[in-house]
Amino acid sequence: MSRAGLLIVSSFILFSVCPGAEATVQNLMTFKKAYPGKDAKAYSCKVCHQGAMGKADDLNVYGLSLKATKPGGAAKILAEADFHLLDQEDADQDGAANLMEWEQGTDLADPASHPEGVTPPAAGGAAGTDTAGTPAQSE
Repeated sequence: MSRAGLLIVSSFILFSVCPGAEATVQNLMTFKKAYPGKDAKAYSCKVCHQGAMGKADDLNVYGLSLKATKPGGAAKILAEADFHLLDQEDADQDGAANLMEWEQGTDLADPASHPEGVTPPAAGGAAGTDTAGTPAQSE
């Protein structure tokens, strides 16, 4: 079977078994449009979800931050602007803004994963600093 045929069959099965999956796939495509230029492996459900199969009840801290931007749980379908609302936020509280983490290839949802040169804040402390001692971009 051709690659395109396999994709069509897989999508049909996925959407039949998991009705909410369509929103997740659409949001992943929108995320890729909002932040182009990365290797295909960088775009996965794990950007917003804890697991590789993006389930609605399996959001990581970045996904929860996205959900919080939409009133009344209307976060099923996201626009590029919705993702950009969080560019200067620090979802995982590691001292680095989400956009900085994406650009540097670190995990937006893992406080142990942060760009080189960013010192995470102490537990309950203020934003981290870079190696020059200047405040990290987190707002």
